[in-house]
Amino acid sequence: MSRNSKQPGLRDECSHSRSIDDPIEGTCVCVDCGLVLDQLYFENYCLPSERNECSEIFFFIKDVCSNACMPDNIISYTHSYFKSLKNDSHVKEKKFADKTIASYALYETLSRHKLPYTANEIEYFTGTPCKMLWKVENCLHFSEMLNNPQDFVDRYCSSLDLDFYKTKIIKGIVGNMYGLGDIRPSCVVAAVIYLYCKELGLQMPMKTVCEACFVSTGNMYKIIRRLPQNIANQISLLYT
Repeated sequence: MSRNSKQPGLRDECSHSRSIDDPIEGTCVCVDCGLVLDQLYFENYCLPSERNECSEIFFFIKDVCSNACMPDNIISYTHSYFKSLKNDSHVKEKKFADKTIASYALYETLSRHKLPYTANEIEYFTGTPCKMLWKVENCLHFSEMLNNPQDFVDRYCSSLDLDFYKTKIIKGIVGNMYGLGDIRPSCVVAAVIYLYCKELGLQMPMKTVCEACFVSTGNMYKIIRRLPQNIANQISLLYT
């Protein structure tokens, strides 16, 4: 019987006494039940034929994680995700630099592990502009799967060149917006950005905001009219 045909329940009973290192995936796997027991460091397990291809990006990721005090296991997860992204047909079309792909892989890996690093922090530690992170993400159509308005704030504020302080304020306002579940999250964020910039007197035309947030101007007008008065007051009064 192959390890993949074992019943899942047997993994709880397995002693995992026999294991083997998989140098391609960078994992330690139980021979008897197939459970991944540990993530390995790729610099120790790169095959000679792969060393030139994988080592440069691996060490780039390792240095970033070390400087940012990130957990060691993030290194191997990020590198594995990087290899997957590099082979994605949509990413290949755009011909992104390997470090750009690796930087996005790190950002997404941290998000999946629920570690609180912002896009601005990833830009600081990797040197990859936030705009490039979102360009990689747009190739993957991840924004279609996001359902929390706050998930869109970093993406859209970076595209509009809004600084960290303004981004933080906008995120706070968005976080206090309840009862708008029938409006698409991206539209909520677009409306807040536009109204907040208008209140500050910033030169941020609605058309510019709509293009960056992938919202039509017609929808923007409808959303603004539907915003509850207390939310409109928040945007007018908070943090200004």
